[in-house]
Amino acid sequence: MLVKPNSTRLRGKVVAVRNESNGSSAELDVLVIENLSSSPETDFLKPTPDQTITLYRRGVYDVAVGDLIEAEAELRAGPFGQRIIGRNVAKVAAKPARRSSDT
Repeated sequence: MLVKPNSTRLRGKVVAVRNESNGSSAELDVLVIENLSSSPETDFLKPTPDQTITLYRRGVYDVAVGDLIEAEAELRAGPFGQRIIGRNVAKVAAKPARRSSDT
């Protein structure tokens, strides 16, 4: 049996952060800019530009609305449904704007 990899790498912009009041978990809404998976056509989640996905994790995220991030995302299922788990979430610098002299 062939199984699709259950991991996706993406770059995106944070549009919402919801930390639980007790600090045990958080959800992060990310507007996808780019799918960074080595083989985007075979990855499991297939995030596309302009799609918003919600990443969940235990603990809190050290990011804010407007930050650009790169992250790994995995789909996990459990007794209460499924969720996308965010791993290795890191802020990244914005790509420099192209100057007219670069073209």
